[in-house]
Amino acid sequence: MLRCSVKTWHLSLVALSLCFCSIGCTKGSSGLVQVTGKLMVDGKPAEGASVVFFPAPPGEPSNIAAGVVDGTGQYTLITNMEPGVKPGKYKVTMTWPDNSANDSKAFSLSQKDPPDLFKSKYADPTKTKLSAEILASTTEIPPFELSIK
Repeated sequence: MLRCSVKTWHLSLVALSLCFCSIGCTKGSSGLVQVTGKLMVDGKPAEGASVVFFPAPPGEPSNIAAGVVDGTGQYTLITNMEPGVKPGKYKVTMTWPDNSANDSKAFSLSQKDPPDLFKSKYADPTKTKLSAEILASTTEIPPFELSIK
């Protein structure tokens, strides 16, 4: 039986969403709002961190949105392989893999997940203190400014 940790699940969801988003980024009638956000940690971009928005209260799994933080600290949310997120309230989870702890760049099924630099503090949607509200008029999510010191 193949087991997936929360970090693996987050990273897989984000990677899959980003792959399918690259196919086409036209706005459809899905009701999604195209937004960007920023994640800074101790004043620096959290490059490579995954950000996942879970509907609050829990709702349709298809309304989960995800993004990956770039070198400037910015991320763009994607839902169901389309750019954007449905308006509503969300619990926000974040993981930030410490890739420097990984000796090999090669993928292996037996390879352990790299440690989360947030120490899983924001990884569980039922426990995270991070939240956001998306309105139909939202274009930019207020920045998340965290510390790991």
